[in-house]
Amino acid sequence: MLAVLATAGKRTLQDIIDLDPDDIAKIEGMSPELAEKLNGFLNELTEDGDEEVESEVEAPDVARAEPPAETQAEAPAAEGETPAAEGT
Repeated sequence: MLAVLATAGKRTLQDIIDLDPDDIAKIEGMSPELAEKLNGFLNELTEDGDEEVESEVEAPDVARAEPPAETQAEAPAAEGETPAAEGT
């Protein structure tokens, strides 16, 4: 199946997700059985992805929060840098 998709220029997952079921059936070398399997896989993938996106929207984004200022000040200096003196 991957060889058939690659021959049709569909090399990334995004390329394949963007295909309509009718387009999949029209790909040269794609049998009806392979088209049905791929469509089933894509339906499951996009259904699961929709649920994941909904849960991400509902959950607060704490991963992007910046650490407290004292944590930033305590970070060791990078190689070749001198640590800043406190109170300057």
